[in-house]
Amino acid sequence: MKRFVAIIVTGGLLAACGGATTDTALQSESSVIPTTTATTPSTSTALTTTTLTETVFKPSLEERYEVEIEEAVVYGTGGSLDGGQVELLLDLAVPDTGTEGPRPLWVHIHGGGFYEGSRNPQWGPAARGWVAASIDYRLADNNPLPGPSFREFYEAIGGAESPSRHRSVVAAVEDSLTAIDYLVGRADELSIDTDRIVLVGFSAGAFTALNAAYCTDKFGIARPRIAAVVDYAGRLIDTCGAGSSIDPGEAAVFVVHGTEDVGETRFEGALSIIEGAQKAGIAYEFHPLDGVAHLFDPHTATIADGRTVEAATYAFLDRVLYGG
Repeated sequence: MKRFVAIIVTGGLLAACGGATTDTALQSESSVIPTTTATTPSTSTALTTTTLTETVFKPSLEERYEVEIEEAVVYGTGGSLDGGQVELLLDLAVPDTGTEGPRPLWVHIHGGGFYEGSRNPQWGPAARGWVAASIDYRLADNNPLPGPSFREFYEAIGGAESPSRHRSVVAAVEDSLTAIDYLVGRADELSIDTDRIVLVGFSAGAFTALNAAYCTDKFGIARPRIAAVVDYAGRLIDTCGAGSSIDPGEAAVFVVHGTEDVGETRFEGALSIIEGAQKAGIAYEFHPLDGVAHLFDPHTATIADGRTVEAATYAFLDRVLYGG
């Protein structure tokens, strides 16, 4: 049986932004076309490279805050091939952190093969101090039609003649960026740190997060600067060049993938992402799960050093966002 190594290249916010860093690599063995619109449009905010100060709120690695949930919040609408509009919803989990300062934004994108799945409140990250959203997006059954700004991306995957599932891949990316625009538009109200936006997904959700962060610019699509991506069993699509689509200065990436995963989410897709991250010089961690196929539970699955995937995820984000 082949054995893979877990590779960690860590750095602070400077590394995630492509700034100077003295990071080292640590290795350890391990076993068309209506427009999609945001309810509250806003301008994107670039990721800064400022040094962490005492006034910057830093989320906890453990659950410690009370959480309030807003359910079924309308964040925008998206088009369908029949000319209709699909209402886009998210659940929002907001921690009670008092007056400690703006909180980082966690945007969860569910899996389900672009055929099924739905949003679910993100209690865990919110209880640690994150403003945490979980979004719905247009699925294949919605017969999605991406908007004008996504025309080039849409045509690249086959346009109106492509299967509805392929169009959902593009629509999901569009809807994710719409959700971020909506949330950034509420940044003052929700006390969001717009320099620290993280996309988190499993399977189809990870496909979406990865392609939103690294693929959209290949088609001239404007997007906010993403600080990091958490990729559980996802892949960058070949249409964008797979891992080669990652550029210097783009989001840090945390990758966990089963070595026995096959098909569209095959393990080789993770290797392509890591190769791209290495060439681009971005901060990343890679944790292959030996003998695991597609599905795993981040709360209980463990990496080479014995930590759960969940614990390693929060530790990675602490390092790349706050230099922890």
